[in-house]
Amino acid sequence: MQYNKEMQINTSGGQTNFKWNKTTHLEMTMLALQNSSIDDITKRQVARYAQMPDFAKTELGYHNNTHFFFPNSKKKSFGPDSDKLNAFSQFKEHLQQAMLSEDKEEVLKKLGYALHYLQDMSVPLHTEPGGLIHKILKYKLHGNFERGKKYGATAHLDILTQNFKAENLEYSSILDLFTKTAEYSQNPEFKVKRFNKKNWISIQQACFNRGVNASREFLEKVLAVKNIN
Repeated sequence: MQYNKEMQINTSGGQTNFKWNKTTHLEMTMLALQNSSIDDITKRQVARYAQMPDFAKTELGYHNNTHFFFPNSKKKSFGPDSDKLNAFSQFKEHLQQAMLSEDKEEVLKKLGYALHYLQDMSVPLHTEPGGLIHKILKYKLHGNFERGKKYGATAHLDILTQNFKAENLEYSSILDLFTKTAEYSQNPEFKVKRFNKKNWISIQQACFNRGVNASREFLEKVLAVKNIN
């Protein structure tokens, strides 16, 4: 399967756009669906939609604060209206729309969008509390961790995929799956720093595993409820 071209992190129009390489979302989604009974076309549709929230204007919020969520903090993201503009709110909104829709294409779109935010929660820098200034200061670090040519996750997606370990997760509901994934990536052992780059691959592997396993659990449950097979 051909991967889409990498979209670069950029700053324009007063907006700091934290955009990650979308092949990571593609790889995670296809791996989560590899044993699914749904047809290949449907799998590719879900994977395509899982990439889109990084580039859809309606999903960017205030400096992309809709892609962050701090589960154990008073402020759930950074910037104004952070109670509404955060990844958990986006996830719940798209999930609800998917559950209410009777149109298969719309269901797959909304599931893909919701899935994107769930996958973001497996990345420590998406769940590390801090304001806009904090995020801007970590702008380059975040980009390097995600897509750096030497140490970034996208530089060795083949390794992450090859070493992926499937695991059944414990959670009480789909919403609990989301928050538990965010809490998982807040483990102090997964702290991403400029001076621990040699540890990044182990952090990325653990978080990649969690992201794929959470994606599989999410898709299995929701696709079954929507009777998509």
